[in-house]
Amino acid sequence: MSSLPIYLLSIETTGELCGICLHEVSTKTLMCQYTIYKKHMHDYMLAELVRRILLDFSLQSKDIQYLSVSEGPGSFTGIRIGMSFAKGWCFESSTTLISVPTLSAIAKKSQAYYQGGWTHIAATQYSHSDLCYIQLFDFRTLNPIALPTLLPIMDANNLIHEDTIVSGSATHLLHNGHKAFDFLHQPNQVMVAEYALDMIKAGLISDDMSAESTYYSEFLPK
Repeated sequence: MSSLPIYLLSIETTGELCGICLHEVSTKTLMCQYTIYKKHMHDYMLAELVRRILLDFSLQSKDIQYLSVSEGPGSFTGIRIGMSFAKGWCFESSTTLISVPTLSAIAKKSQAYYQGGWTHIAATQYSHSDLCYIQLFDFRTLNPIALPTLLPIMDANNLIHEDTIVSGSATHLLHNGHKAFDFLHQPNQVMVAEYALDMIKAGLISDDMSAESTYYSEFLPK
């Protein structure tokens, strides 16, 4: 008798895009993904994208065993929308929340597309004005070298050397190091899902009500 599929729904709202995807956990199969590329649509479209993916696969909320959400750093409003939606879902259901550190997910995806010979990965997120979030990782182990830091672009450049792969949404503003492939210049829901799948396998899952958004800076009205 075959076992029922185990589903992971993943959300990315920390950057410009709003995206969700559905995976079958045991096989790590990507079932579907939807992305809205227009800016400032997270609040309007996140719930609708989730409704659509459930409808298209004839699923109900109780059929989703895991929900992973990108925790930041990134857009203050986007992070808040994604985390609030995820916590609300898990509070009302038996779904387990997996809070994914965004820059770690970017670094993991970046490592997968490069062979040895590199020392570090600089995962970045553009913030505003001339500021970006940056976090350095050991290329081989993916261990973080430091916590994510919000820095002026010039100061972030000083952390990057020739043997560093630069990825994430601030890549185009940074001049040092080796720029990653274009598709690694923006966090997306599949990056979040793939990191979450590894967390599930390793048993590294946070309690749904203890997960916290990762801002690393105070909200500043524009």
